[in-house]
Amino acid sequence: MKKCISFLTTAVLTASLTMPINTVFASGSAIIKAYGWNESMHIEWNNDSNAENAVVSYKLDGSNTYTPIDNELVRQGANGGVADIVGIKSGTYDISVKTGDNEVLSVEDIQVTENDRSGYSHFGKTDGIGGYNNDGTPKSDAVIVYVDNSNKNTVTAQSRKGLANIVKNLGKSGTPLIIRVIGKVDTQTRDSDGSKKTDINNGVVAIDGLTDYAQSNDSYFNMMDVSDSSNITIEGIGEDAVVEKWGFTFSKCSSIEIRNLKFTKYPEDACSFQGNTSKPTSYKNFWVHNNYFEKGENKYDLTSEQDKGDGDGSTDFKGCSNITYSYNVFENCHKTSLHGGSDSNLQYNSTWHHNYFINCGARLPLTRQVNLHSYNNYFYNCNTGIDARASAWVFAENNYFDFDAKSDDVKCIVTRTGSYGYPVVKLYGNEFANSAKYVDNTNTIVEAKSRDEVIDASKLISSSNVNKNLYPNFDTNATYFYYDTANKKSDVTYLSSALGAKDDCARCSGTMAEGKTLGVYYTGSDVEPDTQTTTQAQNQNETSTTEATTTETTTEATTVNVVDGDVYTLLPTDFNEGTYNSSVVDNSGYFTLNGGEKGVTVSSSNINLGGAGTIETGRNIAVNAVKGATIAVEFNSSEGRVLVLANSEGQQLTSGTATGGEKDSYSYTVTEDGTYYFYSTNSGIKITKITLTLPKNSTVLKGDVNKDGAIDSKDASVILQMSSGIVEKDVESADVNADGSVDAKDAAIILAYASGNIKEI
Repeated sequence: MKKCISFLTTAVLTASLTMPINTVFASGSAIIKAYGWNESMHIEWNNDSNAENAVVSYKLDGSNTYTPIDNELVRQGANGGVADIVGIKSGTYDISVKTGDNEVLSVEDIQVTENDRSGYSHFGKTDGIGGYNNDGTPKSDAVIVYVDNSNKNTVTAQSRKGLANIVKNLGKSGTPLIIRVIGKVDTQTRDSDGSKKTDINNGVVAIDGLTDYAQSNDSYFNMMDVSDSSNITIEGIGEDAVVEKWGFTFSKCSSIEIRNLKFTKYPEDACSFQGNTSKPTSYKNFWVHNNYFEKGENKYDLTSEQDKGDGDGSTDFKGCSNITYSYNVFENCHKTSLHGGSDSNLQYNSTWHHNYFINCGARLPLTRQVNLHSYNNYFYNCNTGIDARASAWVFAENNYFDFDAKSDDVKCIVTRTGSYGYPVVKLYGNEFANSAKYVDNTNTIVEAKSRDEVIDASKLISSSNVNKNLYPNFDTNATYFYYDTANKKSDVTYLSSALGAKDDCARCSGTMAEGKTLGVYYTGSDVEPDTQTTTQAQNQNETSTTEATTTETTTEATTVNVVDGDVYTLLPTDFNEGTYNSSVVDNSGYFTLNGGEKGVTVSSSNINLGGAGTIETGRNIAVNAVKGATIAVEFNSSEGRVLVLANSEGQQLTSGTATGGEKDSYSYTVTEDGTYYFYSTNSGIKITKITLTLPKNSTVLKGDVNKDGAIDSKDASVILQMSSGIVEKDVESADVNADGSVDAKDAAIILAYASGNIKEI
């Protein structure tokens, strides 16, 4: 029964599957959603008119004791009860709910992932940032405060009353403080005539203690100014926490965390940090992650530039060090992030990773003096991306830039001249799509040939414009950067290709929602996240939670006709360039590149197997084929090198020997369904194309989506990839329940069949 419930709370509930889960739980109320996220869980149940009185408890797998959550985390929702379990370490959990109507519900095997703590915010810091430990649990002496729109001015903590009063004062002692925001917390702001009539008429109550500064040429509205404080976490609870029409400024602070909040209509900044522009290392360790930033709104912009109509900066950073922005979404933001208020300002150690920028104006970020590592971000349809100025030193790694082809003025990366030294930008592994381009005004953008390339700035910049950054080539220096010297790579939890980052950011960045975790790093996982592509990471996450299921759903045994002579082609451009030490499936689902320990390297012109391989150890390409299909290969290698085609039992079926010419080729018609492998028997082979031609008038079992002749968990894995858009959908073979779509319901039936719980599909 335990595995059944586990599956129902992951893939099945994701797809809103109408299986009879009420019979698993209770006759009146039923759990309608339950999932794990980053060091937290979310659960909803229906038919409970007194949900605020419900008792929700949880336990870690292997424990016999349930722990009840705070009452404030249990709320009345539109359809029943809603609860969030936060401040827990990664692992597998069970949840028990005693509803407000005294029914008992339970759900098991919820997988909780770990927050990705990669980047400069945690570099060299052994304890946790803000109010939490590094395992996701609150620090032992943390003060936890729950804030919603009804108590924002009346909530109390340690004799302090009101949200602003608490945040401004409790952090000054260094005692860890966790502010948990529930629902939307808003405030009044000025109308175009300077009044607040619109908000007042709509019943909006102001937050006490915010700024309301205005003079003839500037304004500073609705900021919660926090100074000389440390160890503060501001976090949203659940799926709907919103900060509207106000924001935070942390001045001369350290160890601040902002997470799981949606910021909207802020008239100044959403959240900003400022320390000492001549001594930035005095104020450090800032972590802004898993937030959603919309553009601001200032209807009473008094600045001479009139540039605050959409707010000022979403996330500005001045005179501080060791900051990480990760897994955030920035949509329609005007001035997104400023790193340095002027050319002479100093700030160091900034990391941006897995952020998704959509239709933003500029400053992604704008950098002065800082050393910036930008990796695995997705920039879509923005005007100006990374803006490097004033002795900035930037390492941009495996980012995806896709800018609007209709615009002539798109600069995904730009350098600027100035009197405080020219910037240096090192590019490695980035993708530039459509009209995305970089504009090098200083001739200091370098496309590195290898990850560990060291840039000699003296050969790029004259002495009059010398780069003054304290950390030149920081990205290859383990003293100043999280660098794996032995393996010559960034020492982070998860680093994918640029194309993989595009998929990851679009799917997983932003605030809490079901399915929005990479799921590659959690207690008990055997995955090495920084060697996985997006596809493998998602496969590991999804298949680990869907090992088996029980269901009473059955369908008739069905076969489907394959269109006569369907042809599928594998080209090097179907994969991202780089070296693969694991397995990755192409978009068709027929071809799998197996890197193995020694790796397979993909370039724009070929897939280089590199050296001798086998079926077991990798350095091969697998092809799923049915009886009568023809597999053809083209390759180009030095004379005498042998490319073998073998079946899944290791039997060599045919081979070809390279002649050293422009192209060699051969083909083979398979005699039985199965998986077939290309590999070299001696030295490297460069494959330029593989073609799979399906036989005419053949039939394939519905459910055998990878066409290997068997219906098993591998097919379920491919179906989940199809439902997520990673692999192109094949409705004919994958829609096993014949409802017209390919989703987790089909995967559930496949797994039930593979485990013997149903006899036919």
